[in-house]
Amino acid sequence: MASAETTQGQEVIECGLCHNPVAFFCRRCGLNLCDPCVTVHLRVRTRTGHDVVDYVNKDDDDTCFCDLHPKQEYSAFCKTCDIPICIICISIRHRLHEMSELSDKIEEVVKCIVQENDRIQSYRHELEKILKHTTKQLSFLPSFYQKRKDEVTAQAEERQKLIDDHVKKLHRELDDLKEENAAVLQTQKNKFERMIDKMDEVNTKSTLSQTSKNLTD
Repeated sequence: MASAETTQGQEVIECGLCHNPVAFFCRRCGLNLCDPCVTVHLRVRTRTGHDVVDYVNKDDDDTCFCDLHPKQEYSAFCKTCDIPICIICISIRHRLHEMSELSDKIEEVVKCIVQENDRIQSYRHELEKILKHTTKQLSFLPSFYQKRKDEVTAQAEERQKLIDDHVKKLHRELDDLKEENAAVLQTQKNKFERMIDKMDEVNTKSTLSQTSKNLTD
């Protein structure tokens, strides 16, 4: 961006729309502009358009000349055609048209630009608030989700503990059932073994009895 132009007293020349130092000059509108305002100014449509140059390249006698009559300066504004016109245009092409002072039109355009700039600045202020809130949320995001992860981990550990406790309980119950069944089966085993022993004892006695009878015969 070109540096701001100063007067002999080194006083900074201000933008025609705000109090910022001037950086550009619109030849068509004869308006000093700062870096932020030049964008707003270029959005304002005119039939002749804009001719923006760096302020340091502006001639001291820079004036706005008519497109149809290059030697004539603009001296009025034709409301019918919505363009600035010179004295020759007034008497020839636009003599029956509605006209106004060129300064009035410039003031109207400047007012429109100022209003647009105020609207943009207000919108910018709202964007800054949203940006601040978004930045704050972004900074809290890691801790927020880490907290959620810790909660999930805690819940999983709690549920795992419940599962482990339940498994241990089932193991104890199965151990008790195993011991109970083993005791029943052991009792039955002992009973069957005694019965078989008795049967064997009876069989032995029976065999001996038969042998003794055979001997007596």
